[in-house]
Order: sequence, then structure tokens, then C-alpha cells
Amino acid sequence: MALAELSRREGKEEGALALLQEAQAIGPYPLAEEALGFPDLFALAEERGLALFRARKAPEKPKVVLRESPPGLLVGRREVLLEGSGKAFALLALLLKEGPLPWREAALRLWGEDGPGVRERLHMTASRARDLLADREAVRWEGEVLRLDPERKWEAR
Repeated sequence: MALAELSRREGKEEGALALLQEAQAIGPYPLAEEALGFPDLFALAEERGLALFRARKAPEKPKVVLRESPPGLLVGRREVLLEGSGKAFALLALLLKEGPLPWREAALRLWGEDGPGVRERLHMTASRARDLLADREAVRWEGEVLRLDPERKWEAR
């Protein structure tokens, strides 16, 4: 694949396509592993009518269900232990109920204050919430605003 990409970059498109066809003859796996790494090479192949293996779209992130009483968190079909994660759970519940919030508003709702050190505490709480879900995108900081990952399905019960 790397040789095919180098050939393409050097303007040797026919050589690049020949190397791609050779890789395809081995089986779909080499192409599957490299398809997303060489988008221009695969675009050239498609443009020239070479039918190649298409990379599959990443699976959807599992749905998150937050249960208020008793507090509980399901990620897909997995129950997540909440012991010691009260504020992280509260942040998830707050953002699910209220939608995106400026960080100061979130801090006031969680701790009743927005003074010195609270932004750092909120960063730590958001990080713990991400850890609960095993997803670094679960709680996003967008400038001064906190929001839940819009690509994930969320539900409150």
C-alpha cells in the first residue's frame, strides 16, 4: 500500500493502480486495514473504475441510559458501577436534562459556586464522566460550553 501511495504521489498512477490490484489479489484484509489511511489513493482507484474493498463505517456508539432513582447508568447492555462517581453521574444527568450549558452554570448547579478552582474541578468531573462511559468524547468542552456527545443516543429514566 505504501508503495502504491508513493507511486501515486510521483505521478505514476498506472503503477499505483497495478500495486493496488496486486494487494487486492492477496485478499480484502490488507486493503481493509489501509483504506482509511490512503484516501487519495482509493479515490484515484474509484475514479478509474477499479472496484476495491470499501472500509466499513465504524459501529454506532452504544446508547447510554441514566436512571435517576436509584441512580444507575447503562452503556449498551452493560451496567456501570457508580461508586465514588456521584458528581460525574450528576454532570451527565444535568447535561442530558438541560442540554449544553456554560461551564459556570454547570458548576453552580453541581457545587453552588463558580469561584477559583471550580473550572479545574469541573474538568476533572467531566473526565471522570468520560471514564465511566469509556469514551473520551462523551462530555465535550466547546469553548466555554459543556455538552454531551451528539453522536451518541442518550436517555433518562
